[in-house]
Amino acid sequence: MIGEQKKLDSLISSGNFLIPPYQRAYEWRLSNFEDFIEDISHYEKYRELGFIGTIILRDCGDRKWEIVDGQQRITSLLLFTIALTKRLIELHEKKGEGISSGSVRRSIQRYENLYIDRFEEPRLIAHEKIRESFNEICSIENSHIDRNIFKNKNSITQAYLAFEEQANKCKSIKEVENMLNVIFDLDVMTITVKKEEEAFHIFETTNARGKELEVGDLLRNHIFSNVPEKDRSQVKERWDSIIDKACGQSVAMLRQYYFTKQGYISKKLLYKEIKKLNIDAKKLLNEIEEYVTFFEIVKRGTKEDFASYIFEIFHGRRFDGEDLQKMFISISALRDFNQIQPFPVLYSFLKAFKKITSNETRINKKNVTTFITNIEKFHYVNYKIGSNRANKVENLYAITANDLLKSNKKESFKKKIENFYKKLSDLLDPLEVFEAKFVEITYKNKRDIRYIFSTLDTYLKSKHKEGISDIYNPEEALSPSLDNIEHWAPQNFSNKNDEYYGIWESLSDEVINNIGNLFVMYSRKNSQLQNKSPMEKYKICQSISTTTPSSRVFNDFIKKYSSDFESWDEKAINKRAKDLATLSYDKLWKLELKFWI
Repeated sequence: MIGEQKKLDSLISSGNFLIPPYQRAYEWRLSNFEDFIEDISHYEKYRELGFIGTIILRDCGDRKWEIVDGQQRITSLLLFTIALTKRLIELHEKKGEGISSGSVRRSIQRYENLYIDRFEEPRLIAHEKIRESFNEICSIENSHIDRNIFKNKNSITQAYLAFEEQANKCKSIKEVENMLNVIFDLDVMTITVKKEEEAFHIFETTNARGKELEVGDLLRNHIFSNVPEKDRSQVKERWDSIIDKACGQSVAMLRQYYFTKQGYISKKLLYKEIKKLNIDAKKLLNEIEEYVTFFEIVKRGTKEDFASYIFEIFHGRRFDGEDLQKMFISISALRDFNQIQPFPVLYSFLKAFKKITSNETRINKKNVTTFITNIEKFHYVNYKIGSNRANKVENLYAITANDLLKSNKKESFKKKIENFYKKLSDLLDPLEVFEAKFVEITYKNKRDIRYIFSTLDTYLKSKHKEGISDIYNPEEALSPSLDNIEHWAPQNFSNKNDEYYGIWESLSDEVINNIGNLFVMYSRKNSQLQNKSPMEKYKICQSISTTTPSSRVFNDFIKKYSSDFESWDEKAINKRAKDLATLSYDKLWKLELKFWI
């Protein structure tokens, strides 16, 4: 076994590398990509910190190595290098410099050498499941990639598109070359073995028996080293509880804790900056426990957990059932959206609100509900429907979280909240972007459909002071009382004698399952409709006893579109989808920018 530190370009350009078939294929996740780009951007500023960890290799002889551990890092770095090199070629062409000219060709060859060997073959023999696509991406026969390969949406093509988008943000040759040189200059520690048995043993030791040191491990050791030995057993129990409450996201939780203290920090600098806070170890533990308690409640707590937290933080000031239900629906929706980014700003808002109102200053409780629902609305528009990256707003949340906790008076608190609302509003996707994605929503995710129609139902109920819809039940996968999502144009229409049989029979599954053709109604009515035509359904609904309850969504649908039911076709369905999108953007998920005195 040989351990050695090398520069990445020295390692990769020294031979060829194989991903053995027993390994899992390259995996692509947006979160991994964002972390990767954050790391590279960090190394661009701090070149001396450019270390990508340990790579385990098996020497196969003849300048060939198996990558036993490190496939994800090496593959990602090569993909980014390829994307940057293609961007470099594009920028030279825009300047009118042919890539066949001597100096330009030599420059490009230097970078291509990291992923193409002297026989113009890829240096990385990728996993067999993605090898063909990877080889095409690597190809230097043409300076530009055949875009047809991206029709094959596997992990490698999707990852490359993301790296390509990032590379295209470089606007000059100098920017591209600087980024490539950052990659070339990365340090890597290699452990090289000869026998496969050795490779398996080291892989198992590194990944199973050992535990990679992360921020949480370092911070725990820091706390342990600063408390008396007699207290360490209790500290260990408390720390283990913190890790459990973090729901597998301890690093994200610790970053968010820091956001509330000092504002934004990258993961790379987190441990160093937490130490710089110079907080007594026991106090630090107490503060982290306080934050992770909130983190767990909003991440996976029950409605009762949430209500108890609100009750405690406001010293028993009462929120009525509807207010608590609204807030819990918003918290649950954020879970469904898989969004934890707002947690620190929610935490700081509640803490600041509590501090100010504890000084006998009264602030309208409606601000609590408004703040939480505004966060939900923003994330629905920009992240559940939109495709923005969550780190785009993370910095704003971090700065605001820290700033809110400095508030001591209602006037400054009010100003900060209104400023925050304005910034959210400025970041909101425009209607045309929202609409383009909303009209594509389908029956595929029933919980999402229930959430949408429950929001609409609540909006319609509010006009009659009827309370909150129960179509979307945050703590149940399906609502027992409103259990059926109805397709108005039937999924399986078989009455060939119907005048409009040809219209409904010819509708594609995509149109049938589009949100413009859906609504939620009570199961008693739904069971009587089956696969009848829209006009037959309308007549049946008209004849059913008025004592059979209906959702406001259903009543509104019948009222607005009954004139279209005879020929409820693709045009009518698309129109309703667009109507729903406009209503959703203008009313249902519209931010409330007011601070209530």
